[in-house]
Amino acid sequence: MADILFIRNSPATVAALITAGHTVRVVEDWFPTDERASNPAPDAIVVRVFLPGETGLAVLRRLSAFYAGVPIVALAEQHLAAEAVQLLERSGATRVVQYQPHSMLPSLIASVLRTAP
Repeated sequence: MADILFIRNSPATVAALITAGHTVRVVEDWFPTDERASNPAPDAIVVRVFLPGETGLAVLRRLSAFYAGVPIVALAEQHLAAEAVQLLERSGATRVVQYQPHSMLPSLIASVLRTAP
């Protein structure tokens, strides 16, 4: 199974990923400077966007540059307009997921991993 870096914890979503057999590293702040030095690159990154603090767009841009080639799943609000989804994708998200049941995320991660370059 995949090693997943989850930025900004969502306990139920993390539990679903662990139950599906993934290894999950949870990082509470947006972008720890020592993450890459102390851990190998993850197979995938899940980041919750549009939360208080640093904007999701800036985080996606930095993650995309720092972990080039690693698929990034952006968990977003359900009410996003198509333009907002496109902006997230242009900022580095491999896939934008507008909140779905936690149980659906493992299959979405598997799909992203299958289609990653």
